[in-house]
Amino acid sequence: MSGIDLFGDFKPININSSMKFPLVLVLDVSGSMTQRTPYGRKTKIAELNEKVKMLIDYVKADPKASKITDMAIVTFGGEVQVQSGFSDVSNINFKPLRAYSSTPMGSAINVALDMVKSRKKFYLEQGMEFYRPRIFLMSDGAATDAYTAAAKRCSDMVNAREVKMYPIWIGEGEYDYILKEFSPELEPKTIKSDQMYFEMFRSLSGSTSNPDDDPFDRWFKDEF
Repeated sequence: MSGIDLFGDFKPININSSMKFPLVLVLDVSGSMTQRTPYGRKTKIAELNEKVKMLIDYVKADPKASKITDMAIVTFGGEVQVQSGFSDVSNINFKPLRAYSSTPMGSAINVALDMVKSRKKFYLEQGMEFYRPRIFLMSDGAATDAYTAAAKRCSDMVNAREVKMYPIWIGEGEYDYILKEFSPELEPKTIKSDQMYFEMFRSLSGSTSNPDDDPFDRWFKDEF
């Protein structure tokens, strides 16, 4: 683990809005991410770095999302590291990530779920309203740890409406079924172009807590 506080900044003074949108980015930085994507000239880690920065910059620039997004970043490559505990997105200073070693995906998801549970407890203690927490799992899917217990835990929390899981497939290949094990509601989605990423960002900024009318869910399911 990194030395960064696992559960983020709990000082109420750093919370900009009474209604928060908790979002955890769980990012694969394992050795397999050094391979090139089949639909472009970039390596998977280069694409991941570029698109995560685009996402953060977009949220920071969005008048609504910038005020409510409470973001955390967890990486897994050799070990699990909390690159940023929960914080207002304006405080996130994303730096390019380096890919190396094994893929402890299950351990990373467990850390993310623990963070979500702790952050929800904090919101409740502060009397703050919040949207259902979201986890973006961005990976090429080739987990190397004993991930099945973590996948079941995640699926159970999704089914209990405690969290939303969005599996984002970096590249293409034979391991997308692993991402699916963490996500009982949504199939892994491959985002192959900048245009698709911008559509993703726009849908995310318009997302609501209403499960029957969430533009981001509809975009993820290709219902637009």
